[in-house]
Amino acid sequence: MARIGLVSLPKGVNFQCLTMKFLLPVTLIIGAWFAMINPASAQVWQGTGAPNSRWFSPQCSADGRMLVARVGSYLLSSTNSGVNWFTNGAPSDSWTYVAAAADGSNLVACAAVIYNPAGGGARGGPIYTSRDAGASWQLTSAPSNQWTAVASSSDGLRLVAVAAYNYSNTANGLIYASTNSGTNWTLTSAPTNRWNCVASSADGTRLIAGCGILFVSTNSGATWKSNSISAAAPPNSYPSWTSVAISADGSLLMGMRELGIYSGGNMPRVYTSTNYGDTWTAKDLSTTGRGFVAMSADGSVMMASKAQLFVSTNAGLNWLQKSIPGQTYGWGYGCVASSADGNKLYLALGSDDFSNPNSIYTAYTTPKPKLSLQPSGSGLVLSWMIAATNFIVQQRVELNAGSWLTLTNTSEINLSTLQNQMSLPGSNTSGFFRLKAN
Repeated sequence: MARIGLVSLPKGVNFQCLTMKFLLPVTLIIGAWFAMINPASAQVWQGTGAPNSRWFSPQCSADGRMLVARVGSYLLSSTNSGVNWFTNGAPSDSWTYVAAAADGSNLVACAAVIYNPAGGGARGGPIYTSRDAGASWQLTSAPSNQWTAVASSSDGLRLVAVAAYNYSNTANGLIYASTNSGTNWTLTSAPTNRWNCVASSADGTRLIAGCGILFVSTNSGATWKSNSISAAAPPNSYPSWTSVAISADGSLLMGMRELGIYSGGNMPRVYTSTNYGDTWTAKDLSTTGRGFVAMSADGSVMMASKAQLFVSTNAGLNWLQKSIPGQTYGWGYGCVASSADGNKLYLALGSDDFSNPNSIYTAYTTPKPKLSLQPSGSGLVLSWMIAATNFIVQQRVELNAGSWLTLTNTSEINLSTLQNQMSLPGSNTSGFFRLKAN
């Protein structure tokens, strides 16, 4: 009989563990989950070391440590959660968006050049990729277009890019996809439209993209279908999806829908879905300005940024307004990003009502990940979400007797779920297990 338990706790804290039995090939005694602090309830926002500038499109690695963001015609990076920033090796260009894979080393960035006869006539922007966290960049074979957004799978192999217009800014854009890190690009079956945003699941199979209508794909862009949200809008309004987000498994979707400047006072709406886009819940935000959204890998934390910042921890049913130090109502272009576990959040301010440059802010909550146990043959697989803090796995035979021993077994990252996984042989599956901050 194998006896297995689990404990999840922060560094230096002990809890009493309850047990219950499961009927499996072996008898498992699993420690009951402890009450977890809601990440949104303890958020304190503070400035990073980012210089004052007009920041856009922040992206972070799964653990939240590596960052990349756009500042004018340059891309800047950080390897320590925003404490220090440096201009990476990307060439100067009219960058519009940058995306990062889970490790933060695989990056993709797109650019757009608005058609200007006085500036040389018809010309679109390129797409570049990096394999070394931005130290060097390679021009891809993507066609020249007015690219508005890119997205990446967690391993950096599957990429998707959307364009507002073609290279000459005379026709609506299309959606392109790559399955080999940008070496080759394929035009997908998405309809021509003025595409504004796109997001990808961890494995790159499920996509969500926005224009005047929201579209989803379940096969890496081979086919697309519009969602169930009505395209109807108030008179004299011009609805448009400006930002989208998707969970690692693709089951939770999120989008920001603008109603246009002639919407007669109607506020922008945040839409969320918990069933792959079959049904949606809408929430009006009492604010103005262009909107951006982001979520954690499991959707437990969602962010919506307008002229104010809102956070939800129940799939968009309720939203809490967050206070940013030194910022008052009216700042705009607040782009957002989240670590996989939702405990490291970022807000990049582009400008306020007076076009004054701003900076990047962050909020950190001590992670308390859940440790999952699954039998695997005669052995055991332990898994937990990639966290914004390093954790070690410890074991002891009796919960209240003896010392906790740190396991030295190698853990691997499952890029399809953004979880750490550790396999144990059958000879080492008896006892209780816990995660402890390292």
